[in-house]
Amino acid sequence: MTNLAAIATVESMNRSHIRKPSAVRANGLHARALKRDPGFQACAVEDGDEFFRNGIFEFNITRLLSHVDSRADRFAVEVVTLADISELASPNLDQAAVVSADLSRPILMAEISPGRYNVIDGHHRLAKARRENATGIPVRRVRCPEHVPFLTSTRAYVAYVEYWNSKVKEMTPVTRQRRLLDVDHRHITGAIGDRGHKIGNAVVERGELTAVVLGQREKVGVSDLAVSHER
Repeated sequence: MTNLAAIATVESMNRSHIRKPSAVRANGLHARALKRDPGFQACAVEDGDEFFRNGIFEFNITRLLSHVDSRADRFAVEVVTLADISELASPNLDQAAVVSADLSRPILMAEISPGRYNVIDGHHRLAKARRENATGIPVRRVRCPEHVPFLTSTRAYVAYVEYWNSKVKEMTPVTRQRRLLDVDHRHITGAIGDRGHKIGNAVVERGELTAVVLGQREKVGVSDLAVSHER
């Protein structure tokens, strides 16, 4: 797949690859189920291309970076605190590459499941930043489905659509017992009620953020509730 073809595919998927209804992401953006495209064309890895593999999910990083670079207005650089990046350094990293890594270059994080971003490019830079006790690192985020056209096989694509949709389904609010949750710098405490509770813009279910509720604070079946915000 050429760069132009990959970009055209992304634009097409942004218009029609998503179906309703949607759950809501932890960051407030709608996380919609993906509709499988029978005409999907894998972005094959050619000679000289860099790729990232996470189990069956393999992305053509060279082509994805080219797409991101050509859409700088869409993929703004932000500084993310290292403590907010969960990936640990791999013992298999080339140590010479870690030493020479350019920390001014943003790493790339992709939304692998709704609201959860994984590092898919820049592991050497991340390792160097941690080694040097930096507080943050420049990042560019790629939201789903922007990265989907850069999967390198149809098998990976089909598996990813199923995986993503299963995570969206898990985010659907249900009336079950809720408990203490600490998520995205919002510290939420409250007694457990028989029907759970909604507070501010977060729905808490089984200790996980399952949805975002836009609107006023509401509580259901909760005898006591306290909300605080920290940065």
